Amino acid sequence: MRNIVISFGSPWSVAGALALVVWVYAMALPAGSAAGPPDLRVATRDGAPIKLETEELRGPSALPLLATRDRLHEQFRKAFIWFYKARIADGTAVVGRWVVDRGPLRLTMYEITKNATTPRWLRVIGTRVYREGETAEFRSDLRKFAEHVYLVTAEAVTAPDQLNAHLRFMSTQGDAILLQGYSTNWNMSTLRLRMVEKGAGGEKDAEFAKDADWLVSHLIDPQWVVSIRLE
Repeated sequence: MRNIVISFGSPWSVAGALALVVWVYAMALPAGSAAGPPDLRVATRDGAPIKLETEELRGPSALPLLATRDRLHEQFRKAFIWFYKARIADGTAVVGRWVVDRGPLRLTMYEITKNATTPRWLRVIGTRVYREGETAEFRSDLRKFAEHVYLVTAEAVTAPDQLNAHLRFMSTQGDAILLQGYSTNWNMSTLRLRMVEKGAGGEKDAEFAKDADWLVSHLIDPQWVVSIRLE
């Protein structure tokens, strides 16, 4: 797994069932306190700001995500997830920065990509623990996909070698796993991710599903989530 300097962009978005998304989990606030979105700064490499617009989630395909958001807001007793979208041209050199207001925090960046003729993959791009006051930074020459999602999580860890269950599992998969798609339950109140685990030692690959609430519950002291959909 690569350790990279990472920063944050924004949102989980739904296009069809769910399209381009970015998650961010970050610093903790006392339960019940009001929390605004993190001050994420995204720009081109020459310094031109990239605007993060609030993502409007509506229509039947957004219902599982909205229900999940509301449950998490209630569970953490504060606004926990923010959704944005950004228009960024293919090939743009992008820089994202965020000043860590509380630490230590483990910041992990995931990427979801899919084109019309290729499968959907979820990858771990990098993970690192930051101290309070440090600036997390991400740089990339953006290659756009039909679906392109960055998942960034931030967890309030107590030691640099603390890894959540997701990171430990992904390390057994070469930090990349086939993401078959998204599903829900009968009343569209749960968002499920369907993935395929690579079989070890010649064993058959196995499909499994986990809902978003379960994924959040297996983070180490998760803080907040920001999601960015690329257009």
